[in-house]
Amino acid sequence: VPSDGLVSPSDVTMALAKGARKNGARIIEETTVEGFVVKSGRLEAVVTNRGTIRCEAAAICAGIWSRRLGRLAGAALAHAGAVYRWRKMRRRFRAPAAQAARARASQL
Repeated sequence: VPSDGLVSPSDVTMALAKGARKNGARIIEETTVEGFVVKSGRLEAVVTNRGTIRCEAAAICAGIWSRRLGRLAGAALAHAGAVYRWRKMRRRFRAPAAQAARARASQL
């Protein structure tokens, strides 16, 4: 069925962020990653425009820019651009489906 599996990317992102915060993640917005401190193959810190953040793990959530950001850490990330696909799917996206996705996300 063509309408199966359609979700709003922003709603899914907000639901994932909510779950991450509940499990101890700290999400820092409006911050540019400028590099990573990696020693002996292990992440020690993320260098940002607002200072260095010491950490043992970091999630790269940069969408179509994830591959470029991964290179800064020395990681080869396989990421296909999703902009075109979303634009194509958006034409078929219906308001009731978006409302249902938001309702499900708010229950997480």
